[in-house]
Amino acid sequence: MSLDPRRGLIHHLIFQVTDVQRSSAFYGPLFEFMGYALTECGANFQDWRRVDLNGMPEISLVQVAPPLAAVPYVRGAVGHHHHLAFNAESRQAVEECAALLGRLAHTGGKMIHPPRDYPQYSPGYYAVFFEDPDGLYLEFAYTPSSGKKMPLGTTKPAGEDCGG
Repeated sequence: MSLDPRRGLIHHLIFQVTDVQRSSAFYGPLFEFMGYALTECGANFQDWRRVDLNGMPEISLVQVAPPLAAVPYVRGAVGHHHHLAFNAESRQAVEECAALLGRLAHTGGKMIHPPRDYPQYSPGYYAVFFEDPDGLYLEFAYTPSSGKKMPLGTTKPAGEDCGG
């Protein structure tokens, strides 16, 4: 029996932000560039979906609860993501994203590492790294293999311990 290819894919992500409107000035153009559409919104949230992909994945911007607003994001801390990487279809798309990030600098988002090759990740890996207005670390990455670090049907090399 083969596994349904949709199993395990990201269904939705929720980004807690200090100010939905401020974050929207950054994420709105970025999400639209990536093919997402604003499908629902309110005073304290926005839902962005890939409607061309049957509404998945969904990314929500949600206003943080006031008692937690002063808790800073710490990249890599337990409960805080290290970073989130979005897939790019080409090196040119990574360059276009970097140009967009330059135009969005007034929103509080910032480019951390401009587009360049990262051969230590996988052959052809090309990415731009950036932060949103709250400092969440993000990436837009292209790999010729569509993100696969090993050919389909392979597993970790024998003898390597993953520490389980």
